[in-house]
Formats: sequence, C-alpha cells, structure tokens
Amino acid sequence: MLETLRKHHYVLMSVIAAVVIISFTFLYNPNQRMGSGTRIGNIYGRDFTAGEKQAIDEMGAVAARLGGMIEGNDYMARFSDPSQKFVNTISAISNRYTSTNRNSGDDLDFSYNVMVMREEAKRLGIAADREDVSRMVQELGAFKSNGRFDSSKYEAFLSSGNLGDKTTTERKLFTLAHDIILFQKLSKLVGGSFAPSPAEVDDYYASQHVKTTAFTALAEKTKFAEQAVTDEEIKTFYDAEKAKSEAAPKEGEPAPTPDPVVLSDEKRSVKFVFSAKPKPPTAPVAPVQEDLSKITDEAQKKAKEEEFKKLQETYTKALDEHTKAMETHLAAEKSWVAKVDALATALFADDRGPKPFEEAAKGAGFEATQAEFTKAAPPEALKAQAAALEAMFTAEPGPADPVQTADGWCLFEIASVTKAGILPLDQVKEKITAKLKETKVAAALKDAATKARTAIDEALKAGKSFAEATTAAGLTAGEIPVFSGTKPPTGLANQNIVLAKTRELNAGETSEPQEVPEGLLLIHVAKKELPKDPKMEEDKKNLAKNLTAGDNGSPFSPPSPVFQAWFSSRRDAAVEVR
Repeated sequence: MLETLRKHHYVLMSVIAAVVIISFTFLYNPNQRMGSGTRIGNIYGRDFTAGEKQAIDEMGAVAARLGGMIEGNDYMARFSDPSQKFVNTISAISNRYTSTNRNSGDDLDFSYNVMVMREEAKRLGIAADREDVSRMVQELGAFKSNGRFDSSKYEAFLSSGNLGDKTTTERKLFTLAHDIILFQKLSKLVGGSFAPSPAEVDDYYASQHVKTTAFTALAEKTKFAEQAVTDEEIKTFYDAEKAKSEAAPKEGEPAPTPDPVVLSDEKRSVKFVFSAKPKPPTAPVAPVQEDLSKITDEAQKKAKEEEFKKLQETYTKALDEHTKAMETHLAAEKSWVAKVDALATALFADDRGPKPFEEAAKGAGFEATQAEFTKAAPPEALKAQAAALEAMFTAEPGPADPVQTADGWCLFEIASVTKAGILPLDQVKEKITAKLKETKVAAALKDAATKARTAIDEALKAGKSFAEATTAAGLTAGEIPVFSGTKPPTGLANQNIVLAKTRELNAGETSEPQEVPEGLLLIHVAKKELPKDPKMEEDKKNLAKNLTAGDNGSPFSPPSPVFQAWFSSRRDAAVEVR
C-alpha cells in the first residue's frame, strides 16, 4: 500500500491541486459571472450574490454532515472537532441578524463572517497551502477510527453522493478545510489567551456530568383531529382573502397578500439551457489489510498475505487507469466550463441587442428550451434542479443570472409572467376546509396542553406522581432514563427538543408546550444531581485548559474577547448592506 501511495503521490496531488484550483477560482473570484446569481446584499463595496451565499452555505452543509459522522456520544469531543468549532464560532462571532437561523436561507451572518474572514486573511498575508489542507482533512473526527485517520471513511464520504459527485464533494471539503485553517491562524495572530473563571468551569462541568431525572407529557394531535368546519366559516375565509386581492394598498405599506390556498399558481414562460457537468470517473477502493495477528496457522497467514498482495496489484492498476481517466475528465470539465461561460457572456454582452436567447444559445453550442409552467409542475429537465427553479420564480422578466446546481449550470431568461389570481370558491373549498381544520386542531391542542400543564404542576405539589398527574390531565406520560451530558439517552423520541429543554429547566419546573410531530409536548425535570467523583478536580483543571480562549489553550478553543472585538470592527469596516 505504501509503495502504491509513493508511486502515485505526485500524480494524485497534481490531480487534487487541479480540482482545488478550479474550485478556488470559482469561490474566490468575486467577478465570476457564472457564480453570481441574484444580488442579496453588498459588502466591501461590491454585490454579494445568491451564488456566493450558496457556495458558503454548501460549505456549512459539509461541516454539518461531517459532524454527524463523528463517532461516539462525547459532545465535548464533537464540539472540539475543527469543522464543528469553526462553523459554530464563525456563525456567532459577529451576529447582526439574530432573528434568523443560519439554515433558514435568510441569514447573512454566517456568509458575511466567512467573507470578512477571507478578506482579512488575504489582507494580513495569511494563507493555507496544499499540505496544510491535507493535514487538516486528516485531523477531522469524521475520518478517524480509534483516533487515527481512516482512509476508508474518507473514500466513503467522497463517494456517498450526498453532496454531489466525488469531485464536487472533495472540492467542498477542501474549501472547508482551507477556511478552518485561515480562521485558526487569524485567531492565533490577533487573539490573546483568556482563562475561564472557576464559576464558568463549574457550570460547564455540571452541564456535562449532572444526572437528570425527567418526564414528558404528550398532548396527542390525533385526539383533537375531529374538528368541524361549517360552510359559513369557509365562505367568510374566502371572502376575506378575496377582499385582500381587490383592496388598494395603503400609502407606505405593502399590498395585502391573499392566502395561497385561494390563489391559482403563478405561471412563467422561461427560455433556458441546462448544462450538466461532466461526471468524474469512479475512484477505485483501496484494499484493507486483514488483521493477521490472530491467525496462528502460518500457511493460512501466508495465503492471506498473498491474497492481499494480489488485491494491491489490482488496486495499483486501477489507480493508474483512474489517474489517466481523471486527467481526461479535468480536460473535459475545463472545456465544459469555458462553453457555459461563453453562453453566460453572450447573454449579458453589451452588444447583444435584440438577439433572441435561443440564438445566443445556439451560438455557444447549446439547444435552448422554452416552456410555460408553474413552480409546482416544472418541465422534466428542471424537476431535480431546485435552486434553478427557485431563481426562475423570483427573477424579473428578461435575462437572469446563471444558477449553479449540484448537477451543472442553468442559464435562462423570463419571457413572460402570468400572476396568480383568485380561484372560484368551488375550486378551493377543499383546501380552505383543510386549512381551517388544521387551525382549529392547533388551537384545541394548545388549549389542552396549557391547561394540562397547570393541572400537572398543581397535582405534583399535592404529592401525586408525574404519571398520575399526567393521566389525570388527559395527556400521555413518558419516562426518560436518567442521563447526563456525557451519557445522553439513546433512542428517545424528539430527543433534541427534550435535551434542550432539560438543560434550561431547574428541578421541579415544567416547560411550555413544545411542538413535535405527534402534537404538543411538556417536559418536566424532577431532579438534577451532581454525583461525587474523585477525579472531579482533575477533570475541571483539564476542562479549564480546553476552555481557555486563545492560542495557549486547546487548539480548537473559543476565540478571545480581543479577537471577537477585532473581528466585529473589521466587519463594520466591510460596510455591509442587506
């Protein structure tokens, strides 16, 4: 295996470098037309586009998937992983849009912070070379088994198809690793070292080791499903929504928008070209040496060694073929990019004049398609291209910025728009009924859960058990096995919500009703106990070291207040506009 790696080291790194160069060219070139997309903001005096945000969000998606691959239930280890530490910290280090969630698609904090980090690293001469990126990838917990880098996990991740083809996934992974390194170097250069207070260490230790006894009470949605809706209620709802469509907008206020259930779907006539990117060749899977230490029969052991040797030879040949195929693929990919870019340039050329879209497409070697459709029923070619479809129904009439999807590039222009209109009552009656019924179910459910919460608390004070109090209140009781931060419960329904609430609640408190797929859930904490441990003081010392901010503590510790203040000021200097 080592001989194989030595033999192919230069070629493989050349191939990787070519992929990285292609990806970095698209990601870091702010004037790249193909990656621009719709303008969603402005930073450093230039437009920040949907295409750039999408690329950054995809990097965050890579980190999220890597986090899910880390073995074990040690949350401290998971949080300390370079990928998780970077994404969590860069999301919150300078937060201006606290009302939005990074995964909602509306938040710009994560995107702007990444842009500021890259710009400041460039300004200060901070960079990451190929060897740095390779080392960082091998440090990621997702690719480790028993604390060591596991190439089979790395290969499985690249070949999973969850984040695009292998080349795309590797490009996104390298971009993440590159940004992690920039962030770590910036933190070390600018920040100092600030140790947490003893109280902070105590609180964090307790959050990990306190044993929690908790229960749940579920108000089941199915028990409230039978809600009657009258014709009069349906007509009242319809008339109110119809009136919104006919009302003149008030000065300085947006026009009232009718509920979508009474509207027809907006239709758009779109001229488009979707160009799928070339698919890279599938990489061969390296053979894994079987553990021969337990085999005592020398003949059998020798046979196993010979078998593995043959597998290595087969792999070496396959790797040779893959290297050649990859070179051919990269050439094809380069040609494809140039062809798509030629069309993008032609569509936005100053001298295009009245040249039709289909003529510009033909000149670049593409066949354009024109179709009229709704967002819910797109042409077959667009069904899997969610990003392109979303852009088509937000763009103004005329040529629109190209959109990159996981499968390729979509270039289009909007020929015409048929706005949504009010449908006759008989065509929407069923939808209105369902909506009103859903509203009534939610109201009845909330009322029942709120009353039950009060009744349960009163019954507990009177000495009843939680199960008795819950049953008497008409809810379904659930018991959670005793758990701690280092040993969370397994297989628990709605685990994320339950654990989040038990961290917030004190012993004896019951949460507000929490929405879950089954209905509304109450979480009650009966007891919190911190067990005595002879290693407690030693663990706290290690914890204080790991929590120390700056370059003197853990290599993946939180940034210092100095760095946070500096970063916030640099973001101010970027003069962002949303």
